[in-house]
Amino acid sequence: MANSSSSDRINSNSNCDEQFPTSALLTAIVSVTSTVLYLLIQKKSQSNDDQEIDFRSDVVSFSSCTIAASRALESERDDALVVDPLAHILAGVHALKERRGLLSTAGTSRIAIRTKYFDDFIGSFLTQRPTLYTAESAGSTPNADNICGNKTSSNNYRFQVVHMGSGMDARAYRLTGIPKETLFYDVDTEKVLRYKQTLLAKAISDPNTAKELKDMIQNGNRRRKSVSANIESAHEWESSLLSSGFDPQRPTCWVLEGLTYYLGSDDIVSELLSKMRQLSLHQHSSLIMSVATKASVERAQASTKSPLMKSWKWGSDNPARCLTENGWTCCEFENVVFLGDEKASYGRWNPPLQSLDSGGSDVELGRKKYGIMYVTARY
Repeated sequence: MANSSSSDRINSNSNCDEQFPTSALLTAIVSVTSTVLYLLIQKKSQSNDDQEIDFRSDVVSFSSCTIAASRALESERDDALVVDPLAHILAGVHALKERRGLLSTAGTSRIAIRTKYFDDFIGSFLTQRPTLYTAESAGSTPNADNICGNKTSSNNYRFQVVHMGSGMDARAYRLTGIPKETLFYDVDTEKVLRYKQTLLAKAISDPNTAKELKDMIQNGNRRRKSVSANIESAHEWESSLLSSGFDPQRPTCWVLEGLTYYLGSDDIVSELLSKMRQLSLHQHSSLIMSVATKASVERAQASTKSPLMKSWKWGSDNPARCLTENGWTCCEFENVVFLGDEKASYGRWNPPLQSLDSGGSDVELGRKKYGIMYVTARY
């Protein structure tokens, strides 16, 4: 019995000795895991910093952040033309700091006016009550079953908004009172779309982000699709857009906001407009874009203060003709509005008229000092 008791004590001690290294090992594993997680977080943070630095090095891509910064500053005003709750997030610290440091508010006012003008057009498009037949069935007589407002309400009709060169646009998130089935397609470079997604994902994971903003981002993500493509290659962006679920049979609003200035040539612009028209089979499809006059592009290219404006390449003195030549319906006296006109001022912008230059040129509308036009067209 003594021997047995002694043996039990020995075995018990042996078991204790076996448990100790196991406990120590678990502690070591936890310590190592914590270290690895810390390093991974640091690496991710560094990766985000590197991504931001890389993004800022591209003046055209980074301009999307400065435009968001302008929307953010506009949103802070008591008399704001537009309120974009996500603008501060999408602008980022550096763009906000840069925009706040400007003495002039002209840039912010210009972006606010443009955003408001485009918002109103897109909102009007999304709240129309279009027929449910397309160009392919336009020869048939519409009946009660295929007219919105009878058996089908515009509130559950599937509209599409395609934003070419979307940058940090947030309409998929912030527009209210639009049909719940509306789909937004953001078409831009992989770099821009990836950075935008990084900013939105960071906001969701940040415990300091208000719940309302997190809900706004998550709801917007459900109706927004990112389409990575080179916009100057019609074949590439068409293929990517269709692969993302775009339906040419649905009423579509094409948005070219602050894009055309950076396109390389007349041929590229024509191919872009023509391809959009070919993909617009529904008779209620529309388009809105901002265009600079040729003189404005020349002045921008000669700028010594703005690397971004030096990147301008394309302008037109008759965008209505450019659109009609590529299949769209556009009247220069009804669908072309200059920044500063009564319809595009909102009491914020009143640039003086320049002298007319109609001697043999295409300029029939006259030129404003800042030479920016907002142009709309339809199917």
